[in-house]
Amino acid sequence: MPSGVYIRTEATKEKFRNILKQLWKNDNNYVRRGQISFANDDNKVSEHSKHIWKARHLSGNDKHSEQTKQKIREKRKLQIITKKHRENISLGLSKATMHFTPMFYSEKLGHKVRSYFEENMMCITQKFDKDYVYEKKYPVIEDGIRHFYFVDQFFPKRNIAIEYKGFLQFRKINKYRNFKMQYPDIRFALVLKKDILDRSKFDLSFFDDIVTTDKFETWCCNTLGGGDLYGRT
Repeated sequence: MPSGVYIRTEATKEKFRNILKQLWKNDNNYVRRGQISFANDDNKVSEHSKHIWKARHLSGNDKHSEQTKQKIREKRKLQIITKKHRENISLGLSKATMHFTPMFYSEKLGHKVRSYFEENMMCITQKFDKDYVYEKKYPVIEDGIRHFYFVDQFFPKRNIAIEYKGFLQFRKINKYRNFKMQYPDIRFALVLKKDILDRSKFDLSFFDDIVTTDKFETWCCNTLGGGDLYGRT
C-alpha cells in the first residue's frame, strides 16, 4: 500500500452504502442521484464531499478513531509547506503548521540539522569559528508559562546566538522577542533571505543584527573572524 493512502475496509464501505440508501429513502428531495443538494450554499466544496460529510454526520461517525488520529499526527510531522504558503506566512496572511521539522545528518557540518538552509549558512560560519552549539536549549517564560527555546547556533565564547529563518511566523517572532528580553546580554542575530525581509510586516527591531543571506559572509567575517574574510587568526 502506498504511504499516506487511506483505504476503507469492506465493512466501512457497506456501512456507508446503508446510510446512503436510508438517506435516499427518507428524504428524496434532500438527496438526488447520490448527491446532496444545497440550494442556497455558495461554498465551493464539491457535492460529493458534502454528501459524504452528511452521511458521516448522521451516522455519528464524524470523529476520528485514535488509530486514525495517530496516522494524521505522523503525516503532519512530515508535512511539506508549499512556497506560496511560506510567502503567506512571511506576510502574516497564513498560519504555519506547528511541528518539529525532521532532522538529517550533514556530512559537511558533522552533525544533524533541520534544513538545507541551515546547513548552507552554518558552512559559512565554520570558515571563521567552529566552536558552537547547535540548538542550545534556553528556558523562556511566555504568558506565564515556561517553554524552551532552541537557538539554531550559539557561540559560547562570543555570546552570540544566530537564528536562521526561511520564512517568518508571528508565533515565532513572539518567542524570539521574549528570549531577547530575558537574555539581554546575548547578541541575537537573525539571518534570512532579502526578499523575505523586504516583504515582512513584523517588528524585528529587538534583534541585535538582521542579516540577509547575500551579506552573511561579510557579517561572519567582521563578527566571527575578526575582520579576516578567510577566517585566519
